[in-house]
Amino acid sequence: MGVPHRRRAKIADEALAVIRACWESEVPEFHGEVFDFADFHFAPRPHAGRSLPILIGGAAIQHIGGPHVRDSTLRVTYVPGATLLLGHQRVGLSALSQLTSDGAEGYAFGARGTLGAGWKLPVGLLARLDTDGSLRRTGFVFGVSLGGEDAAGLVATTPGDVSSIDALSLYGVSTRRFARPRPH
Repeated sequence: MGVPHRRRAKIADEALAVIRACWESEVPEFHGEVFDFADFHFAPRPHAGRSLPILIGGAAIQHIGGPHVRDSTLRVTYVPGATLLLGHQRVGLSALSQLTSDGAEGYAFGARGTLGAGWKLPVGLLARLDTDGSLRRTGFVFGVSLGGEDAAGLVATTPGDVSSIDALSLYGVSTRRFARPRPH
């Protein structure tokens, strides 16, 4: 594609903002780093006060070139996935699979949600089911986070029968956007 991955993400984020701007106004206006427009009519739009969910899908190909780890060759893996965002992006439902030339390696199904999005410390909840290709062996992931742009959280991983905790991870992340001031 000739565009660095970080730049692609910025373009995709801004394209979603453009779609929302067009849905919110009959004469939308948008001024971003990639897209910049005003003074045109857009139709059809969703009914007033209603937001349509946007389905985001993607895929990755892993282990290209037959890399070796501890004398084992890793198979090329294709990972298609999709996320459906609902409720002004406060709820997300996701599904993905890992496919190799030998068949399906596994699947993952997840749900996440945010409580109190307008609060100073919103609460994020995450649940995910991981399974093998036969849908027989499973594992669960449960998580909770506090904070908006700067968040801290805890994730617990369990076997399928939820009889114990296999791993417990504490994390911190910042999703603040750092922008250069634009010349006027």
